[in-house]
Amino acid sequence: MKSYSFISSSIFSSAKTIANSNLSNRFRLISLLQQAAKKLSSIEDKRKLAAEAKEKMQLMSRLISAFVIGEYRTLPWKSALSIVAAIVYFVNPADVIPDIIPFSGLVDDFSVLVWTYSSLQSELDKFSQWENSKTSY
Repeated sequence: MKSYSFISSSIFSSAKTIANSNLSNRFRLISLLQQAAKKLSSIEDKRKLAAEAKEKMQLMSRLISAFVIGEYRTLPWKSALSIVAAIVYFVNPADVIPDIIPFSGLVDDFSVLVWTYSSLQSELDKFSQWENSKTSY
């Protein structure tokens, strides 16, 4: 199953709706990012896709955090919405492949994260450069 089938699923569409309401509520968004960090830290999967997804998720979470507190404002709303939808999808245990299924339950979550990162790579690269320049002072 290819990742784009997850992106076009009704579950991901539902995640986009939730993401839209979370983006306009700082407290809900912070809670979502905390849930994602908790789930991310509990994953012990050592496969390449898992490691790649964790790294990309951490960058996307930092971007959304900087965006929502007003430190980083060059992110288009549509890109922010896509990232938050991917995070909502990641946090939701009842998605296309439920997370309780051993070994494969997180594959769809990781695929959505990697797909989102890949489709917004230029935005994420800009943020990463901004973040690096900010810490180099």
